Amino acid sequence: MGNQLNKFILLMWKNWTLLKRRPIHTAFEIIYPVLICFILVAIRNIITAEQRDQQDYVPFDVTDSWYYWYSEACHENDSLIGYSPKSPFLEDVVTKACNASRAPAILSYNNKAELDAAVDNHTSFCLVIQFNDELSGAENNSNLPLNLDITIRLPSERYKSKSEWFTNLLYPMFQTPGPRDPTNPYGGDPDYFNRGFLFLQESITLGLMGTSATDPPHIKMQRFPYPRWLNDLFYANEMATMVTLMLMMSFMYNYINTIRAITTEKEKQLKESMKIMGLPGWLHWVAWFLRSFIILLLAIILIVIVVKVNVQKAPVFTHSDGTVLFIFFVLFACSTITFTFLISVFFTKANTAAAVGSLIFFLTYLPYSLQQQQSDELSAGAVLGSSLLANSGLSFGLSLILKFEAIEEGIQWDNLWNTTSPDENVTVGAILLMFLLDTFLYLAIALYIEAVFPGDFGVPQPWYFPVSRDYWCSKPPTLDHEDMSGDKAEFFERFTENLPIGIQIKSLSKTFGANRAVKKLNLDMYEGHITVLLGHNGAGKTTTMSMITGMFPPSKGTAVVNGYDIRTSIQNVRDSMGLCLQHNVLFDGLTVAEHLYFFGKLKGLNNEEVKEEIDNYIKLLELEDKRNAKSSTLSGGMKRKLSVGMALCGKSKIVMLDEPTAGMDPSARRAIWNLLQKQKEGRTILLTTHFMDEADLLGDRIAIMTAGELQCCGSSFFLKRNLKTSRIC
Repeated sequence: MGNQLNKFILLMWKNWTLLKRRPIHTAFEIIYPVLICFILVAIRNIITAEQRDQQDYVPFDVTDSWYYWYSEACHENDSLIGYSPKSPFLEDVVTKACNASRAPAILSYNNKAELDAAVDNHTSFCLVIQFNDELSGAENNSNLPLNLDITIRLPSERYKSKSEWFTNLLYPMFQTPGPRDPTNPYGGDPDYFNRGFLFLQESITLGLMGTSATDPPHIKMQRFPYPRWLNDLFYANEMATMVTLMLMMSFMYNYINTIRAITTEKEKQLKESMKIMGLPGWLHWVAWFLRSFIILLLAIILIVIVVKVNVQKAPVFTHSDGTVLFIFFVLFACSTITFTFLISVFFTKANTAAAVGSLIFFLTYLPYSLQQQQSDELSAGAVLGSSLLANSGLSFGLSLILKFEAIEEGIQWDNLWNTTSPDENVTVGAILLMFLLDTFLYLAIALYIEAVFPGDFGVPQPWYFPVSRDYWCSKPPTLDHEDMSGDKAEFFERFTENLPIGIQIKSLSKTFGANRAVKKLNLDMYEGHITVLLGHNGAGKTTTMSMITGMFPPSKGTAVVNGYDIRTSIQNVRDSMGLCLQHNVLFDGLTVAEHLYFFGKLKGLNNEEVKEEIDNYIKLLELEDKRNAKSSTLSGGMKRKLSVGMALCGKSKIVMLDEPTAGMDPSARRAIWNLLQKQKEGRTILLTTHFMDEADLLGDRIAIMTAGELQCCGSSFFLKRNLKTSRIC
C-alpha cells in the first residue's frame, strides 16, 4: 500500500509540475468559470428589485363573465352546445345555465363515449358539459349523489387568448414573489372569468341545486389582499433558464481541457508507457481525478463567493446558504470529472475527443431543455432519470434552487428535502444523491470499457472479467523450455551456461486480419545478456516486443517475463520492466532530470537512489548541459538518449529497447553501445535493430526474424560459422 501511495504522490507531482509550466492556461481554467459568473452578476445588477405596496382588490360579480363566453366562444351561427347523459332534468339545467333566449343549439348524448365521438367529429361546439353517466334519465334532483363529477370543456381555439389552464397543477410551475398578475382583479391566467367559466360553473351548480332562476343568490368574488412584497424579475422563469445555462457553461472549458489532456497522454503513448513501467491503471485515474478536482474546487470557491457577495444591488443567490451551494457545485464537479473519463476512453486522438466531447456536453443538457416547461408535470423517475446526465441534473437542481429564491427562502440545509410546491416531486437533496450516483456510475463504466476495449494498446479483458476468478487470482506460470529449432536445429545454438531465464517466449503468434505478423515464436532470453532481435522493417520485431510489454494481446501463445505470464499477470510483468519505444515518448513540459526522477520513483527508488541515478545517467548519456532543459527543446538524438536512460533507470530487471539508436549520429550510437555493455549485468535486455554492426557488437545472443518467423538464434560467432559468412546477414 505504501508503494502505491508513493506512486500516487509521484503522479500528483507530475501533474502539478506540468500545470506550473503552463501558468496562463492553468490560471484560465480557474478563472473562466468566475468570468461567466461575473456576467450573471452584471445582469443581476441591471434587473432592479422593486418594493411593492400592499395590493387590495375590488369584488366582482360572477355573472358578468357570461358576455365574454358568449361573445368569443359562441358568437358564430353554427355554434353547438353538447352535454351527456340524456335527461329531462339535465336538459333543463343546461338550458337555463346557457340562457336559452340567446343560446345556440343544444344537443344531448346518451353517455360520455357518444359525446366524445361527437366532439371529435365536429368543430362547432362552443361548450361541452359532461355529467355522471348514472344521471341518465333523471327527472329531478331528488336522487342526486352527494358527490358529482362535472366536466366543463371550452374550445381554446375560439378565444383570443391561447394560454393553457394547467388544470393538472395546483400552483404555477415557477412561483415568483407577489400575487399572480398583481393588477388584475380577476386573478389573471388561467382566465376563468374572461372565458366565462365562472359564470357557467355558477349557473350549472345553481341549476343542480334547483335554485329558482328568477331569484338566484347574488354571488360575488374577491381576491385576497397581498402584503408588501419585493418584485424581483431576476427569478422569473425566463431568467432561470439563462442562469442554469450560463452556470453549466462555466464548467465547459475545464471539461474540454480535461478530455484533451487525458487523451493526449493516450495519443502520445505516455499513458501506456507509464503503465508498462509499473503504473497501475487505477492510480492513473485517481491522480487525474484529484488534479481536476483541485482546479475545479478553487474555481467553485470563487464562484460561490461571486454569486453570494452583494456587489451593488443584490447577490445572484440572495437567500440561499453558501455552504449548500458549495456542496451542490462540488458534487456536480465530481460527476463532470468522471464523465470526462468516460468520454476519453472512446478516443485515441485528442482533438477528436475534444470536438466530440463538446457536442456531447450540450447533448446532455437536452433532456432538461426539452422538459423544463413541464418540469412540474414530470414524474420523479423522469427527472431523476434525466439527471443521470450530469448537465441535466445540474439544470434541474438549479431550477429548484431558483424557485426557493423566488419565494424569498433560498435553499437551506433544513429545506434540502422540501419542495416549493405540492406539484413538485423532486428535491435538491435527491439531485445531490444523483450527482454521487453519476460520479461512481461514469467511473465504473469508464474502467470497464477501458479494460474490455483498450484501443490500440493494451491487452483486452473478457467482457465477464469482473466475475472471473483468473482476474482476481492469477495462475502461477510454468517455465517449460520450448525447443526453438524445429527442423532447423543447425541454426539454433543450445545454451549451456547456468543463467536464469529472464524472458521465455512460448509459441507466440500475432495475426492482424489475414496477415500473420508473428508465427509461433519460441525464444529464451537470459539474465546478464543482451538479446538482439535482428531483421528488416516488417520482420515482426516491434510486434513481438509489443506483445511482451502488453501493448498488444497475443493471438496465440504467451511469454513469461521475470516469472510472470503476460496473459494473466501483466501488471507484475510491468513492475520490473523498463521500456524505450521506437519513437520518443516524453512529456513536453518536463526536463531531462525530471523524466529520470519520475520513472526512477515510479519503479520504487527512494530519494537518495533517485538522485544518484539522475546524476549517473545524465553523465553517462552526456546530457549534463541539458539537465534542466525541457524535453521539447532537445534534438532527436538527445531525446533517444533520454528514452534509453528512462528505460534503464530504476534498476529495471527487464529492459526492452526498440531500435534505441535510430536517428543518432555515429558517436552518440557508440556512447549508447558502451552504456548498454556496462548496464547489462543483472538485467535481461531485449534490443531490436536492423543495424548488423549493432547486433554484432552488442548481442550476446542474436535472433534473426524474417516475415514474423525466427530463422536462427545464437552468438555472433555461432551464426557466422554456421551460416558460413563473415557477416551476420
